[in-house]
Amino acid sequence: MSAHAEPPEWLLNSGVLVVDDNAVYGHLMRLRLQAVGCACHRSGTPEEPLELLGIHPNIKAVIVDYHVGSVDVDSLVLDIKRSWPDVVIVGNSNMAHAPEFEELGVPLFLRKPWTNDDLFGVLGQVVSE
Repeated sequence: MSAHAEPPEWLLNSGVLVVDDNAVYGHLMRLRLQAVGCACHRSGTPEEPLELLGIHPNIKAVIVDYHVGSVDVDSLVLDIKRSWPDVVIVGNSNMAHAPEFEELGVPLFLRKPWTNDDLFGVLGQVVSE
């Protein structure tokens, strides 16, 4: 029997921004993160991610779905990297989009559908300094 991934300690004092227009995935992720004491913000529109990052300086990671309405994922990732270089970006979609995130310089990837172990495993790779 394998050990379950534990929520990383940095989550307790930090925030995560979830950019996903799928209400079910966004809601589930928010519930799971809040259950371990993480401040979780959700964005499902093209305008919100950058606004939320500007308002909530405790956000340490952004989980970005490849398909978010009319959001240009390439531009969003580049804007986040340029304006918030210390924020870690995690790609989120089916495996077919992992290479696109890799090309954008986003090596961390959470494949849908994910489990708690998947979620906390990938967030455990985020190093808080």
